[in-house]
Amino acid sequence: MSVFKRGDVYRYHFIFDGQHVQESTKQCNREVAIEMERAHRVRLAKERDEKRTKAEQIGCTVQNLVRCPECDKWFTLGSGAVTKDAKRVCSEECRDAWNKAHFPAPTLEEFCRTRIEPWAKAQFEKNCPANLRWYRARLKAICGYQPLAHFALGCHHW
Repeated sequence: MSVFKRGDVYRYHFIFDGQHVQESTKQCNREVAIEMERAHRVRLAKERDEKRTKAEQIGCTVQNLVRCPECDKWFTLGSGAVTKDAKRVCSEECRDAWNKAHFPAPTLEEFCRTRIEPWAKAQFEKNCPANLRWYRARLKAICGYQPLAHFALGCHHW
């Protein structure tokens, strides 16, 4: 049996199609943990069979077939797939949707336009217009440099 207890919770590990699978069940009950392991094995077997069927349908090898994490469709790596770092999606639309869902942080340009500029205007428009001009000049320079302006804040964007 591949279910074991570490600390207060049960974990499982097994080899499936040559790949090591190990996860925490986050359960204190051994029977529930065993059932979770069994369900994971069944899920992997169904996915493997689905992948083989799809590969036969489109006439490619199983190794070149990948499931898109965004739309859940199977696609081949050579057919317009968008890859960056270890992420593979089937299209530009799925990449944009995935980025939007996983990187909700604004770009530097959006942040400057929606947060810093209104703040500077509220702070300095009446009592110190020179400071407002200073902020606007710096914000214009930041937003004018496209690689920096399009960088998403608070994340590592691909």
